Amino acid sequence: MRKTVILLLSLLATVSCKVSDLSDLDDTTNDRITRFCAQLFSNNIERYLKSFYEAYYIARFIEADPEVKVSEEYDMVRTELRSGNGYYVYRYNEFAFAEAGFFSLKGGCDMNLSYNEDVTVRLVAKDCWEMQTEEGNIWFEVRLLEEGKEGMHLSVSASGTCTENSPYSASYAIEDMDVKFDHQKKMLIVSTSYTGLMTVEFFRQSELLKTCRMTYSGHAYPSYEITDHAK
Repeated sequence: MRKTVILLLSLLATVSCKVSDLSDLDDTTNDRITRFCAQLFSNNIERYLKSFYEAYYIARFIEADPEVKVSEEYDMVRTELRSGNGYYVYRYNEFAFAEAGFFSLKGGCDMNLSYNEDVTVRLVAKDCWEMQTEEGNIWFEVRLLEEGKEGMHLSVSASGTCTENSPYSASYAIEDMDVKFDHQKKMLIVSTSYTGLMTVEFFRQSELLKTCRMTYSGHAYPSYEITDHAK
């Protein structure tokens, strides 16, 4: 519950509105919806995928041979990673890896992001992990397509909900979005790109009010298509 409150406060404060504010049917609403959806993508998609990226390379480092651990490629992991009692800390995130490791079936890790958000990652098939928040309101399927010295290439599906103490809510989903992390070395990301569609639906109780379709094309800013179902 704490995580949900913090997430919603962050989302809604940043865009200076609530989900319920977006129910207005005047011409100014579209600008607020695009800002809300952009922040939603940043907080609920990008941030979690960056955490998956960190977990993946921390696990690779932990399991690596000694000569790999001291290589320049892992400089940032080696110098910034700290270990605790059964967990690892990288910057503000904690990672507790399963006994089976990160790369074995049913293996994975439990992440605590910024010391207040609990997220579980589990390997469910070869090169495919499921990621879910403790409350179950955010879910990911992350498929590794390619990984190497130049970066990481993923196919990502995700869904989630945003609720508040009002009749209004929002749900969102992406399916098979193409995601690329380009790095100079592990953890030193120089660019990220997203290609695919994210759909956000706004509700008053069970009534669908608006739909915002965000189309991502590589490094370009997304385009927005908003449908008003009340008209």
